[in-house]
Amino acid sequence: MFCKHCGKPLDEGVKFCPNCGVALDAGAPADNPQPVVNIAWNDAVKEKADSLASSILTFGILGLAFTATFYLSLLGLIFSCVALNKAKTYINLVGDISGKAAVGRALARPGMIVGIIYTALLTLVVLSCQMACIGSI
Repeated sequence: MFCKHCGKPLDEGVKFCPNCGVALDAGAPADNPQPVVNIAWNDAVKEKADSLASSILTFGILGLAFTATFYLSLLGLIFSCVALNKAKTYINLVGDISGKAAVGRALARPGMIVGIIYTALLTLVVLSCQMACIGSI
């Protein structure tokens, strides 16, 4: 016997579905002897996860690429942060991270670290140049 609401298999004699909690009719067997599969929802989740994985990979690559250039390190830092944020969303949606999403997150982490270091160094360079210009007046 299967639950009419979620399609999970049920033990004989249960009054509530242990999966979704829907009350079951005691005397009436389930109309559908096969589990109900919501194919449209599964396809929508898969499509969303695929799109999210591609964007994680894209932002991870951009983050690492832009942090490799000293003057665009702040932009690389932003791209890396976006990739890591999208990776958290992906994990919440799918449950774990693999494939393109895992590669994008792996690229975003060093991109973020290098971006922080280069942005700090760039700030120090700009401040020291300003101090030198003020001191020469």
